[in-house]
Amino acid sequence: MVSSTPITQPTQDRRRQVRVTFSPVRRPRLRLEGGTYEVLDASLDGLRVRHTDPARPRLGDELVGHLEWPELEVPVGIAGYVVRVESSEFALRCEQGQLPIAHILAEAARRRDAQDPGH
Repeated sequence: MVSSTPITQPTQDRRRQVRVTFSPVRRPRLRLEGGTYEVLDASLDGLRVRHTDPARPRLGDELVGHLEWPELEVPVGIAGYVVRVESSEFALRCEQGQLPIAHILAEAARRRDAQDPGH
């Protein structure tokens, strides 16, 4: 399901971003020094990542790693700050322009078309 979800900026301003939720069979993976984790959803400026390891990142930590997309042979370098930590996931806000916009938009269009076969 593709939905537009408000994302809180550090200044507490709200804006809307396209957010793509990935199916379990097509999820990108975030490779960090401590392991590789499934990306649950992504927007143009961040990721929500499944993370159930006992040692979790902390709020404000800077993480650097690689994002592995199902269709890309070469992983994309990525860096960002942890903005939310929960028991089974965390959210990472990335530097603007770091995420492969074409892949996020293509996934959004693919999922929209799968839900609305008349288009």
